[in-house]
Amino acid sequence: MTTPLVLVAGLTWASTRVTVAPEAARAWVAATAGRGEVQRTVSLALDWRVPDPVVAPGWTGLVREVAVAPGTVVTSGTPVLRIDAVLRIAWHSPAPFYRPLTSGSAGDDVVALNHMLAALQLEHGDADRFTAATRDGVKALAARLGAERDGVFLPEWIVYLPVDEIEVAEVEAVLGAPAPSSGTPLLTRAAAVVAAELQLPERASLAGAPAEAAPDERLVVGRAQLQLDAARGAVAPEGVAVLTSLVDASVESVTASLVREVPKDAVEIPAAGVHTDRTGRSCVLARSGRGGSGAAAARAVSVVVVAGSAGAAVVTGDVGPGDEVGIGALPASDPCA
Repeated sequence: MTTPLVLVAGLTWASTRVTVAPEAARAWVAATAGRGEVQRTVSLALDWRVPDPVVAPGWTGLVREVAVAPGTVVTSGTPVLRIDAVLRIAWHSPAPFYRPLTSGSAGDDVVALNHMLAALQLEHGDADRFTAATRDGVKALAARLGAERDGVFLPEWIVYLPVDEIEVAEVEAVLGAPAPSSGTPLLTRAAAVVAAELQLPERASLAGAPAEAAPDERLVVGRAQLQLDAARGAVAPEGVAVLTSLVDASVESVTASLVREVPKDAVEIPAAGVHTDRTGRSCVLARSGRGGSGAAAARAVSVVVVAGSAGAAVVTGDVGPGDEVGIGALPASDPCA
C-alpha cells in the first residue's frame, strides 16, 4: 500500500528576485510518475446541540417497568415503559398519533398506522382507511403489548420518536411512580453534532488554498469516510450523525483529511526544484530526458503543486516521467508563467 503524501500548503519559495545558479552547480534529477493517494489536512468546526427531549404521550397509570436506561439506543419498536399492564413502545412516524383509531377512521394518521403495522409484520391496510385488515393488525399489536384486543388503536401505546434513532441520556420516569404527564420530558437525549464545516489550517488559508473539497476529494475522519454536502464545504446530514459517535461532546473541532488519488499526469520531483514567484505561480526548470541525449534545452515550466512530503513534491504540468528537473535558482528572465 502506498503511503499517502501530505499536501504542504507552504510548499513555496517566493522571492522578489532570483539569481542564476551556474550550470555546473545545478543538479538534474529525473521526474518519476506520481502514484498512490494525496491528502490535505483540514479541520471540522463542530456545532453541538442538545436535541429536544422525547415527551410523554397522553397516558395515565402507574409505571410498572422501565425498559430503557442511559446509553440505550432507541429506535422504532423499542419497548420503553410498561404502564399498568400495557407495554409502551417507541415509534418514528411523520407526526405523533393523537386520537383513537377504529373502523371508519381515515386520514394521514391511519396511513402511518398501516405503515407501522406493516413494519411490525402484522396484518394491515394499504391506504388512508381503517380496514378490516387494519383492525386485525391492531388486535395483534394489542396482544403483544398486553392491551385490550377490541380492535381500537390507542395513541398512548406509542412513544413518539422525532427521528429514526436516539441515544438516551436520562430517563424521566420512576418505577412505582405515576406515569409522566402528557408533554413532559420522558427521555432526554445526549448532545449531538448538528453541523460540521470544513476549515483549513491558518497557513493553508493564507496560501489561498480552497476550504471546500474538490470534486474528486473524499473526507476522512479516523477510518470513517463522511459524505459532504452539495457545496462540498460542510459535512452532509448523514455524515454529521456519524460524527457524534466519533468524537467527545467537549470537542469543538476535529482534524480530518481530504483524500484523492494522485492525478494520472502527476510526477514526483525534489521539492527543491519547485519555485514560486511573487504572484503565487509555481514552476520548475525542466529539460527533456526522454530522448536519451541529456542535452535538450532547459525551459521554465508552469506547474501546480498537488502534494509534498519528505523533500518531494508531486506536481502536474508539462513535465513527464523521465524529464529532468533542475535543482537551483531560475534565471531572473524566466518567470513562472
